Amino acid sequence: NHTGYRGRWGEVQLRRIVEAAGLTRGVHFTEQLRVVGDETTIKPDMVVTLSDRQTIVIDAKVPLDALLDGPPNDPAGVSDPSGVTSARHAAALEAHIDQLASKGYWRQFSNAPEFVVLFLPAESLLGQALSEKPALLERAFSRNVVLATPTTLLALLRTVALGWKSHDLAENAAAIQALGGELHERLRVMNTHLIKLGSSLGSAADSYNKFVGSYESRVLVSSRKMSELGISQDSLESPPPLDRRIREPSGVALTSTPPP
Repeated sequence: NHTGYRGRWGEVQLRRIVEAAGLTRGVHFTEQLRVVGDETTIKPDMVVTLSDRQTIVIDAKVPLDALLDGPPNDPAGVSDPSGVTSARHAAALEAHIDQLASKGYWRQFSNAPEFVVLFLPAESLLGQALSEKPALLERAFSRNVVLATPTTLLALLRTVALGWKSHDLAENAAAIQALGGELHERLRVMNTHLIKLGSSLGSAADSYNKFVGSYESRVLVSSRKMSELGISQDSLESPPPLDRRIREPSGVALTSTPPP
């Protein structure tokens, strides 16, 4: 079953390329996504999501029948002096390009560029076809089909991965900025409470010292006189006053608006 083989080979090679590029399945790309449209249902081999949420559709069902079957007089494909196999392969690739173009994969996605990537899992597959039909690349481009070999696809997907890395760094920077603003606001509120607490402690110390002064001058005086008259043997000690000095907050004052 050449169709099944070509599909599996293309899919396996495609998976290796995207993983080598540093993309993650389920995050940066989806395989065998079924998309139901108004007139047709498509199932591309892979849909790659860019950091700006646009998508690139990739097809990996490269036509291999001509190469696997070999020329008519050489089923084993040992030799091909007449170039029949290359010619048939080029024609099959051209037909597949036209078929992909007719499906208009990009029309099924609202945020996809107007092209579909046709992945050829070996460099020789494209070279052999171009040797027979040099205008094949131009034909593909004119029909919004991009022919990609492992080398060119890896370069494309590494650019996609770099875009994701920059996107993640930007998101982290925004999160850090938001967290810094939240922390600054909490510190401002805590600083306000701390100042109020210090002021309350200072007022409490003042009230205590006033009470001690009144207690000393109005009550303990009478107690000492009673001791002097022999009514009581024990004299009451004077309560020590509190140090009024409360350390004031130092440093840069916190405001309600964090610095830029």
